[in-house]
Parts: sequence; structure tokens; C-alpha cells
Amino acid sequence: KFTMKVFLFSLFISTCCFAQMPETDIWLVNLVKKEGKYNYQKPLNITNRKGYNNQPSFTEDNKGIYFVSDKVANQTDVFIYSIKKKTTNPICQTRESEYSPTLTTDNKFITCVVVLTDSSQQLFNYDWHEPRTEPIEIAKAIPNTDSVGYFTWLNKDTVLYYKLTEPHSLRALDITT
Repeated sequence: KFTMKVFLFSLFISTCCFAQMPETDIWLVNLVKKEGKYNYQKPLNITNRKGYNNQPSFTEDNKGIYFVSDKVANQTDVFIYSIKKKTTNPICQTRESEYSPTLTTDNKFITCVVVLTDSSQQLFNYDWHEPRTEPIEIAKAIPNTDSVGYFTWLNKDTVLYYKLTEPHSLRALDITT
């Protein structure tokens, strides 16, 4: 019997206005393989609240889930859900909105796309070991790090990201140079 935790995302039809984010929830389910077929068991809505709850990723030990939530209207922060304790706690709570929490390849930080008050979108690192109110900027001195849409770490020094400019582009950024 093969069992692993997986996410089942459920997006609900939103009755949102233009400036609001969609109503979304995050679900955790057991995926069980038996006789060559997969079955979903024990669905659990880990957010179970009105509002935007999205962009989950597992912790380095698979005992928790990072995600973003708009517990404050039109502003998102990063939270962590403990699978064992079934509790949710903030990782960072800032004036800016954070999106796409992703562990760095060395598991030292969570990198997020941060929408700053001037509407620029940049990458920041957060210490995931303790909650913070201010981010540590990842690439302050590196040009062309604005307008980050989505990203992934290729290795400890290189981030691949989608740049939201005209024309849109896919970029590889060596953060050491």
C-alpha cells in the first residue's frame, strides 16, 4: 500500500469585484495506490475560510505546508500549516503582498515574489525558522530583477523567472554576479 500526501486544489466560483482576489481554498488529501489504481482519501480543507488561500508548497521535511493568504483585505502574507498539529501560523506579515513561497535549494530561506507599494514585483528571501516583519532582499544590487511573475530555483545561485515586461520573457539570473 503506497501512501503519500498530495494537494488537491479547489477553486470556487468567485463573486469578486475587479480589485479582489478569487475565493480559493487549499485541500490536503492522502493519495493511496492499491492494485495499480490511485484513490484519494481523507480530504482536509486546511484553510477553510473565506478569501484567497493559494500557492502552497511543502516544507523541507514534508511536515508542513507554506501558502499565501489574504487575512487582511487585498494584502497577502505567507503562512505555514502544520500537518501533525493542524495549526496555521504566520511566517511573515508585512505591509507588502507576498506570493509563491518557495524554499531555496539549501533550505535556508523561503523566496517570495513581493509586490511592493510602488507595484514593482521583486524577489525577497525570508528566514523560515522564525516569523519576520521585514524581508531580506535577495538581489538588491542586481539589475533587471523587477517585474518578476513566476520563478523557480535552478540551483543555489541561479533563479529562473518569468519577467512581466513587453515582450514577456523567461530569464535566468545568477545571483552571485
